[in-house]
Amino acid sequence: MFTSKEFIHETESEWDELVKALKAIPQEKMIVPLKAGEWSVKDILAHLTWYEREMIGVVGQRALVGSDLWNRPLDERNRAVYDQLKDLPLAQVLADFTAVHEKLMGLLKGLSDAELNKPPLFKDMPMEWIPGDLIGSNTYEHYREHLKAIREWENNGT
Repeated sequence: MFTSKEFIHETESEWDELVKALKAIPQEKMIVPLKAGEWSVKDILAHLTWYEREMIGVVGQRALVGSDLWNRPLDERNRAVYDQLKDLPLAQVLADFTAVHEKLMGLLKGLSDAELNKPPLFKDMPMEWIPGDLIGSNTYEHYREHLKAIREWENNGT
């Protein structure tokens, strides 16, 4: 069971950790792949932003809405998102990363404890899904997952 206060705290805490790590990375290194054949920090930020933008629709409309890419398997969806966003300039990715997050946080702060925990309060949400789980997996859990890769990259002296 989520409380709105705990959910906001977890989201802000994980976001702050991610931003702190990003501040230590020179911008010219943000466009270098973490490993051969992998995404760069810029690509990771664009990816996180895409998922947060999708959650803006879900939270803002209190409905299971979003891109048709959700109908694809995860790896295929992530590849399609990457292909859509890979050519964006770093400055735009960084600006969007912050702006989308701020907008989402404003919406998240308007969610009640009940809305985070009761699927019927979101149109078309399957009854076995918990809205807070869906939103959390696309926000603070997602930051944590990608922050781990960024830290490993930093620790390997890249």
